[in-house]
Amino acid sequence: MSPRDRATAPALAARTVSRRALLQGVVTLGLAPAAAQAAWRLVLAGAQSGARGLDGSQTALVAAIAEFLLPRTDTPGALDVGVVRWIDTIVDGYLDDPRREELVGTLAEIERRGRAAQAAATDWLGTPTLGSLVAELDASCGRERPSPVERGYGLLKELVVVGYFTSEPVQRDVLAVAVVPGRWDADVPLRREAPP
Repeated sequence: MSPRDRATAPALAARTVSRRALLQGVVTLGLAPAAAQAAWRLVLAGAQSGARGLDGSQTALVAAIAEFLLPRTDTPGALDVGVVRWIDTIVDGYLDDPRREELVGTLAEIERRGRAAQAAATDWLGTPTLGSLVAELDASCGRERPSPVERGYGLLKELVVVGYFTSEPVQRDVLAVAVVPGRWDADVPLRREAPP
């Protein structure tokens, strides 16, 4: 079992969030499709290979939450398609300062709550605590007056979902989006038309 699998196995066993519930809780991120694709181009070009918008512990937390929300099943998971690097790119270059601060503050609060609940655990991300925290925050999605942490979690959840569904592997292999719609026939007889 890989370190990643060992770290997420307990959280996966405690899963209480379904993919349907995940999608129902998402609201409009306000990120233009062109911006999402531009960020993916940066990720794929390797321009964002190191964390720039998020530090190491924030990146690890985002990865654990993304894996919890969209794990690998018979389709690729969020980590398989590179959602964490995409989110890092979005945080670095596309979020305005208030949203970036809200997201970073939310990650700090989730980290604080996780460490408090698992005081003896050196790596609390590999415990059922992560699943409990995500389920608690997930239940708050859609509230009329969310707290700053609930709003920040909503933003993170949106980023995970938008990043996942705008990734090339998901577009191509899961959603089966036809990039060039219609049919292509290589051998079509052409006939000459008389000029009008």
